[in-house]
Amino acid sequence: FLQKVFPEPDSRPDFICIDKACLVMRTVVSNPSWKDWLETSRFIVDSYHYNNHKASDELCQKWCNPAPEDGSQPNLVIVAQNAQGQPYLKQAFNTQVSYNFNWLIHVMLYYHSKMVLQKKKNINVIEVDDEDEEARVYDTDEEED
Repeated sequence: FLQKVFPEPDSRPDFICIDKACLVMRTVVSNPSWKDWLETSRFIVDSYHYNNHKASDELCQKWCNPAPEDGSQPNLVIVAQNAQGQPYLKQAFNTQVSYNFNWLIHVMLYYHSKMVLQKKKNINVIEVDDEDEEARVYDTDEEED
């Protein structure tokens, strides 16, 4: 799937966040093309999945960590100070702003349009003649009189 979506190394994202990235990783590492992906992308999981995962799963701990401490990934959490001057951790960006969800809406509309067009292509139109109650079926691909 990913090879079809991102055929060229330059088109691949730096991070691919999947809820079950550790399971995807197990599949991917058994594929010889993984070496190409290792150079361009990293599979990560959300912090909830990561924190609730087994500490003994070295593959997930090393390769799917959303915030490794080795400096290899951007830190999406920053230290801020509250009104009393005490430091606390906060998100580096606002996840609730609408432009963060534009891609989701775009993808949903894209797939919805594809499904509607496919259904329209496959559906036959049934026309009932009131005079003799005879149903005629027309294929939508054919021209109607």
